[in-house]
Amino acid sequence: MIIALTLLTLRVPTDAITHDYLLSQSGLEPEREERVVEMTHIGLSREWGDCPPELIQRVCGHLDVRYGGVDGYLDSIGFGAEDRARLVEVLGA
Repeated sequence: MIIALTLLTLRVPTDAITHDYLLSQSGLEPEREERVVEMTHIGLSREWGDCPPELIQRVCGHLDVRYGGVDGYLDSIGFGAEDRARLVEVLGA
């Protein structure tokens, strides 16, 4: 989620963020079962070990409805415009 928020802050298109996110599924596959055991131990379902294709769109929709977008959400958690400008500067975007 941190990576997705960072990419949204950098104004990366959501389709590109979704594509990148979905690549995580195969990368996590070798340790998936171990992680699922950990997740179920703390009360999460097995689905938490997957990368659902609609997740990024749903997160963006939630941020839009609840906070007016990613900037509104980040403002609400104290990561303001100056912080976001610095992030863009540091990452060279």
